[in-house]
Amino acid sequence: MLQDQLKTGTNNKRDEGGFKISQKTKIRKLEQCRSCGKQLSLVLSLGETPLANSFVKPGESEESFPLELCLCQSCSLVQLGHVVDPELMFRNYLYTTGVSETFRRHFASMAKALVSELNLSQDSLVVDIGSNDGLLLGSFKKLGCKVVGIEPASNLASIADKNGITTINDFFSDKTAAIITVKYGKADLITATNVFAHVDNLETFLSVVKTLLKNDGRLVIEVPYLAKMIEMMTFDTIYHEHLSYFSALSMVNVFTKNRMQVISIDEVDIHGGSLRVSVKNRDAEPPPAVQKMVKQETDRNLNKLETYTRFARRVTKSKSDLLRFLSSIRARNQTIVGYGAAAKANTLLNYCGISRNYVEYIVDDNPLKQGLLTPGTHIPVLPSKTLSEERPNYILVLAWNLADEIAKKVRQNYGNFEFIVPLPHPRLVQ
Repeated sequence: MLQDQLKTGTNNKRDEGGFKISQKTKIRKLEQCRSCGKQLSLVLSLGETPLANSFVKPGESEESFPLELCLCQSCSLVQLGHVVDPELMFRNYLYTTGVSETFRRHFASMAKALVSELNLSQDSLVVDIGSNDGLLLGSFKKLGCKVVGIEPASNLASIADKNGITTINDFFSDKTAAIITVKYGKADLITATNVFAHVDNLETFLSVVKTLLKNDGRLVIEVPYLAKMIEMMTFDTIYHEHLSYFSALSMVNVFTKNRMQVISIDEVDIHGGSLRVSVKNRDAEPPPAVQKMVKQETDRNLNKLETYTRFARRVTKSKSDLLRFLSSIRARNQTIVGYGAAAKANTLLNYCGISRNYVEYIVDDNPLKQGLLTPGTHIPVLPSKTLSEERPNYILVLAWNLADEIAKKVRQNYGNFEFIVPLPHPRLVQ
């Protein structure tokens, strides 16, 4: 119903969830918290920006949408104030997990740990929601598990299928859950890495998860950690795909409301700091270790509006500092290029107004992005071998979460360069 309205357009009608649907037809304003339904408080506006993964061909048109961060002071969930039609963002997706050695190691380690912890065997079914190119499921398959992926991007689902990973090319829904249940049975483990933050209707999502999980099954999700975003000033992780920004506190509130038990929350060193959350389908209080983490967050005022208004002021300063830093280099007629055409890079570039006047081009190892232009700023994306041909003075590390991997790769293949890490404050790294 709502999906059809988003596609065909309405005149500011309200759907059954209480959302106001914009005349733009592809975006709707969120007027209540997606978890508890209470009022939202605006804490940060990054202006109107294009979709972070919607790279364009030269001359191709694009759209921009409001990018605003809000806090629910009732349940402490931080979330975007507008929801873009997921069909625009996820049906053709250019981000692939397998392109990075860091992610290959991370997912291999994650699969090994979960197989051991849950005693998974050749009879165990693992379902990955938003399975991308099948990298994580490939690790489970190597360890002997049965695997099924659910991936809405047809280009990525095709890659996964070619890699031998059974993949349903669709969004996660009661329909796809039913297909899996009938054909393969219920899941021993459902994973959702960097997917839960994309979910608009949390209640519906978790209801479907419950139907697909075995009684003793486990849901394991990974999401970027809100506390790390604030601490490290990584505001570039804010973009339209990421609808929610989770703390342990808000995570527990979401699952408690949906009668599920958070049994563990661990910090993992991926994407600049993430949470790995393990959940069972039972209505019970979280264990003491989880409650301790929640208390630590409240002691740090992650549930207070002032924390986020202070964060917003620091974001403004970060923008000024970065532009001043880059301007000083360009004033000396020295060249800057970027490394890593990541989604987060496009939030940084668009919010700061960094165009080709600052960054001549961006190199990226993902062939799906090469030859395209960054959304909004229209900076060309080229293969990394361009570095050996052009020899720029500075490399701005836009995929900062992979900074060590990038620096090592560049030095091994193209020699020494001076690297600029933009956040939390711009600095040079040899």
